[in-house]
Amino acid sequence: MTIYTLQREIRTPHSESYFVVDGEDRDVGRLDVHYPQGMVHATLIVRENLTDEDLRDIVNRFIQEMNQLVGVDGIEVAVHAFQGHERGVFHNEDLNDRRNGNGHSAN
Repeated sequence: MTIYTLQREIRTPHSESYFVVDGEDRDVGRLDVHYPQGMVHATLIVRENLTDEDLRDIVNRFIQEMNQLVGVDGIEVAVHAFQGHERGVFHNEDLNDRRNGNGHSAN
């Protein structure tokens, strides 16, 4: 069984983002967490080769860590999970390079 860890990428007063890493230190997903009033709302995106058991393990790890950090016992925790492959990382500089001078992308 693979042990998954969460490595915090960024934290704000109302949200956090984590890399999901497997036992061989490979990036297998991302977890974005938001803290609206009275609940924890998360979006989990993982690679397509992970199993349902892997997903449950990651979600359980997340809930355990949240309980230790902020005490989520009794607070609603919702995790929306998506599975697929990465299509790329898009950056504003990449988009600016494709502009044709009038604010519209060139086709």
